[in-house]
Amino acid sequence: PEESLSAVLADLQQRQAEIESLDQEEGWAKVHARVAMAHFLAYSTSLRSQTKGRGEFHLEPDGYMPRGLR
Repeated sequence: PEESLSAVLADLQQRQAEIESLDQEEGWAKVHARVAMAHFLAYSTSLRSQTKGRGEFHLEPDGYMPRGLR
């Protein structure tokens, strides 16, 4: 939901995410971001907490990069 967007973006920033795009329509926001798996553990719990259970996410592997090169 749009009202949760600032909290979600702040959380993604703490996880060192690279925001690629942000779309908003009809009260919802869709964020496309790249983030290392090491920083994404327990994200579903965090997202549910920030969005009062209404947020959802999809995770898709994008490649491999050795730790420390990001």
